[in-house]
Amino acid sequence: MPGRIQADAAVARRAYRSDLLRWCMYLGAQITQMLLDGLGRKNYLDIIRRFHQQIVSNSPLVVNSDPTTRLSGALDLCLYACMVSNSAAGYSIFRNTTPLWYQLAANFPLVWSHGSTVSLAYAISVPRYELSKFILWDIICALAFGTPSILQYDTTCQPMNVHKSYLEWVYGCPLPFIVLLAKINASHNRPLVLRDQHEIEMHLKQWDSKSTYPDKDSCKTVARLAVQESWRQAIYIYLYMGMCNADSADPRVEAAVRQIFLLSSTVQSTNPLGIHLFAPCFIASVAARAENHRAMLRSRIYAYREANSWILTGADFVPVFDHLWRGAARDGRPVTWDDYVRSRSATLTVEG
Repeated sequence: MPGRIQADAAVARRAYRSDLLRWCMYLGAQITQMLLDGLGRKNYLDIIRRFHQQIVSNSPLVVNSDPTTRLSGALDLCLYACMVSNSAAGYSIFRNTTPLWYQLAANFPLVWSHGSTVSLAYAISVPRYELSKFILWDIICALAFGTPSILQYDTTCQPMNVHKSYLEWVYGCPLPFIVLLAKINASHNRPLVLRDQHEIEMHLKQWDSKSTYPDKDSCKTVARLAVQESWRQAIYIYLYMGMCNADSADPRVEAAVRQIFLLSSTVQSTNPLGIHLFAPCFIASVAARAENHRAMLRSRIYAYREANSWILTGADFVPVFDHLWRGAARDGRPVTWDDYVRSRSATLTVEG
């Protein structure tokens, strides 16, 4: 993949692909202008929902569109819903997009591990961005909302061709880490399996940060490496709190929070790569006990207040962390991952 994506060429290719994508792009442009003008948002959410339903239900609008185009358009609408409403609204529409993912995945037999279980290592590295994008959103939303993932994954760690995937370029998360996140998600409310814990620890310890997309600008290369290491430290936190039921006073958790605090300070929030720190800072916020850590992480999360490549906006989760820090985690008291989920449930309602 080249070091720089030619955005104008990408937009042109999408515009010429189908009437459906042109309508999606037109709606996106209208919403962007509306946000810039500071006008009302509510009417757009109804439009987005109706448009999405037409895509899912094989209406005349999409009858000539292939599965890739339909899934791509539907995912755009999820993002728009988040922009005009909130993360919960975007996630609700995202869940209703699932049938389109299955339709496209049917063209890739190797996606299926057994039955309806998805071979995660293959599915996120297959050269079909829409499939892997849906999966990453599913895994991160399950983490953020504390809900089960939509798809069922085979999280066996296997070799992957990372150079064929756009995911790390767009979201900053190394592909092997996505598999580890899904494995931890699946462990919630289940007895701890020490073999799984040790396997994840082994992969994290053996991980070697590297610049998958080299850049002539050394500052950008350093920032990319800082992002990768932040993801690694965040998975340590999620492993011990989400799988092993440790609390935020666990020395391993506290050490990872400190590392993310230091690493994130090397990447300015105005740096385009800063958006890649959203998820690591999010996870670290659950465990943060020191007030200076909380203040920095809160400002980082709020900085991602507008939906970008995610269907989660930081501003929606600031009240969640405020509720946690003023409640169960008041005065730096140690908390569990379940304490975070309870704060999310109390402040941000998710349908289904």
